Amino acid sequence: MKIPQSIHTTTYTMNGFARLGTTSYTRQNVNEAELTMAKALIASMEQPFEPVAYKDEYQERLRFWRLRWVLSEMRRLDFF
Repeated sequence: MKIPQSIHTTTYTMNGFARLGTTSYTRQNVNEAELTMAKALIASMEQPFEPVAYKDEYQERLRFWRLRWVLSEMRRLDFF
């Protein structure tokens, strides 16, 4: 696989006009420890994403405080 020596960019300005450009770069030397770490990071992301493995603590707390507020308003208005 041939590694490109430049990246073609498109930058959009505030008024909507596009500027085209080319940025060249030089290949950096990577030591063995960095390469091992990068491979481990990539390997850890190869698993499919499972949203059920995570919980939204923010939404849980928000629901709790919303329910608490509703109950306090019901008490204040002698609803029950």
